[in-house]
Amino acid sequence: MSRTLARTAVLTATAATALLASAGTAAAAPACSDPVADALHTVHDTTGDPAGAVHAVEETYCSVS
Repeated sequence: MSRTLARTAVLTATAATALLASAGTAAAAPACSDPVADALHTVHDTTGDPAGAVHAVEETYCSVS
């Protein structure tokens, strides 16, 4: 049980660090807007994306394009 809690804590801390580190980059970057990005954004907003998978794909797509 303690190993699971420790792993959860590490994953949470890692995710929080990545989120904070990317916040400045995301704020500085122009909004990604094309048909694919718009569709991903719509799915993300419509479903709420509880697992964060669509958001991750959207962010990756926009950072590459």
